[in-house]
Amino acid sequence: MENKNLELINCLTQAFGGYPILIVQGAQILNQIQGLNLEKYKKKIKASKDKIELNITLVSNELKPSAKRLLDGIALLNNQSVSKELLNSITEDKHSLDDDIYQFSKFALISNIEPNEVNPIFEMHDGKNITKYYK
Repeated sequence: MENKNLELINCLTQAFGGYPILIVQGAQILNQIQGLNLEKYKKKIKASKDKIELNITLVSNELKPSAKRLLDGIALLNNQSVSKELLNSITEDKHSLDDDIYQFSKFALISNIEPNEVNPIFEMHDGKNITKYYK
């Protein structure tokens, strides 16, 4: 198991030039997308001209439509500090907000930077660039 983790770390570090968020996102993609293993992912990375676009495309294919629409809204905001209350005001489907936030989190698109139970604050990783890839 340790050799597999070391192989994963080395592969992602090399593929993404040591860029931390891409390494984390790559690991999350491998953990969350069924049927995608390290070998398949390595082939996709090698064949891709734009590794960021590859990751976003892979993630976008997994997001529900409500999450994609919410991602568009977040990209228009100051995405370094977005409250859940604000997300609730811009989402089209208030019933799916928690699930949409979960989807973003599991693919390392957002981080909870202030885990307040009532109104947590999130940070989005380069939202404007993320949304340009999947439109």
